[in-house]
This record gives sequence, structure tokens and C-alpha cells, in this order.
Amino acid sequence: MKESDLPQVCTRCHKQKAANTGRFFWSRIRYHTRIWVCFECLDKPKVMRLARPGEETPLEKEAREALERLHVKAFAEYPIGRFIFDFAIPKLRMLVEIDSVTYHRRWHNVLTDKRKDEWAKKNLWHLVRIRAPDIAQQVAHAVQKRAQEFQ
Repeated sequence: MKESDLPQVCTRCHKQKAANTGRFFWSRIRYHTRIWVCFECLDKPKVMRLARPGEETPLEKEAREALERLHVKAFAEYPIGRFIFDFAIPKLRMLVEIDSVTYHRRWHNVLTDKRKDEWAKKNLWHLVRIRAPDIAQQVAHAVQKRAQEFQ
């Protein structure tokens, strides 16, 4: 009997489900580790964070630390609509997305990014995409520029 035929425990809701009621994913943080998620949880907006629940990438950590140094009240993994953004600064109506090269070179991730961009523009949020290197410097510059626009 194959692993895909056995009942699985969902990584999100921690309930045991029949094998045909979900799918496997490769974890981006825990390399060479597969996780299984039921279709009910896949329909929820936090599906984008399945591979690393409660964890942040080194790039996101650098951005968070830069925001803390600026004394800006920012929220990590901020759900708005059907998307989750890396950081949100509601006071400035600003969203910050940290784009790693490995994740954002895949075509389906690029399409999701375009949808996020369109959603943010449509709902009057200022979305900033930041890539390595110098994450902290780029975050600081973007926040200061947006703060000046708000004055």
C-alpha cells in the first residue's frame, strides 16, 4: 500500500482524514519534508503559509527587525481578503512583500503576485515589493517615503 492511500493527518487542522481528501506539499523551510493538507484547509486563505506555519524566512526577519528599528507598528502575515501579505502597516495603508528569488521565479507564484498587486491597487493599499540584498535599507526607505506622502 502506498503512502498516498493511507489516512493522513492535516498539517493545518491536525485532524485525520482519508487520503483522497487532501494533497501533499514540499515544505520550504524543512527541506526534504512533505506535509499533507486537507481540502477544507486549502480553501482557507492561510494556505499560502502552509509550508512554514508560524515561522519567518531570514529575509522576513531582516525586514521585521528594520520595521522595529523604525518604531513602525507593522503586522506580519497580515490576511486581507483572500491574500496574506508579509507585512502590513495599516496606519500608512501600506503592504510590504518580501520576494525571495527562489520562490518568486516560479510562474504560478508570479501570477499570485500579480493578483496581489491588482487587489492592493483596487483596494487603495500601497504595495511595496522588496528583494535581496539590503532588505533593511529598502524597507526603511519605502516606509519613510510613504510616511512623507501621508503628511
